[in-house]
Amino acid sequence: AYLVPLMALRAEAHRSRGAVRAQVQWAIRSLSIEMVAALSVCFFAVVKSCVQPFSWKHLQKGALVLAVVSSLADLANAAGIAIICGLFTWCSVPPSSLSKSSRGNSLRCVSHVDPAVSAHPTWTKKVGELSGRGVTLAALLQFLEALLEGTLMPSFDPQLSTTNDVVRQVIIPLSRSSDPAGGGKALASIWSKDARTAPQRMVTHSWNNMFIHLLAAVVADALEITGGYASLAAELTTRVGVSSVREWLDTAGVLHTTYWICAFAINQHASICGGFGPAPPEGTPER
Repeated sequence: AYLVPLMALRAEAHRSRGAVRAQVQWAIRSLSIEMVAALSVCFFAVVKSCVQPFSWKHLQKGALVLAVVSSLADLANAAGIAIICGLFTWCSVPPSSLSKSSRGNSLRCVSHVDPAVSAHPTWTKKVGELSGRGVTLAALLQFLEALLEGTLMPSFDPQLSTTNDVVRQVIIPLSRSSDPAGGGKALASIWSKDARTAPQRMVTHSWNNMFIHLLAAVVADALEITGGYASLAAELTTRVGVSSVREWLDTAGVLHTTYWICAFAINQHASICGGFGPAPPEGTPER
């Protein structure tokens, strides 16, 4: 129960740096303390069970030994339960802040861009463009309603269609340029008419997940819902549900919160459509 998680955490500690490593090391310390507490409880329970037969044969001496062992076992049980339940603040409070140097180390460990490249005007310009391609929740819900209507993607199924499906069959066609030479723009740029829209949040996700789950997770974040987004995903499968969610967001004052989502913010014609990838499987809508 303890060894496997500890091994996984130690492996992660070797890979990570900065803030992530501090959190992992805290988890290792806390889990190690809990393991020692659990082992202590087990150890004294075994010792007590071994001493009891001795005390029956040697009542006078055995009673004293048994009393001492029983007291130690009770103390070990009490301390072990207290530690496992997190009653001691020194093992239950994770690091919540880091020094400026630690934050700098954390940033440096995830940034592998050559300083000469990051300082180049072309690089700076592109980063500026990408960072201004936020999309509002209102726009995302309007997009979802069009999907549910079947006008954009007749094969769309909220229970089955992945983000990859939506990108290939809807986002790419909608953002394609009318120029015979091909190409296109990011859909976020088309929605904003090339106006800069600064995102307030950035979303990391998998294109293999259900598209409805992506939107449900974003809505849950905006509404500060914890514990999952299953109920929101169910609401978003119907146009009536989408209208309800829009009202909730509007009432909470977060309907126009902006998010950076790669599927919308990246010019797919310059990335996944910039060359020949593997052919879609036979029998799929993409084929």
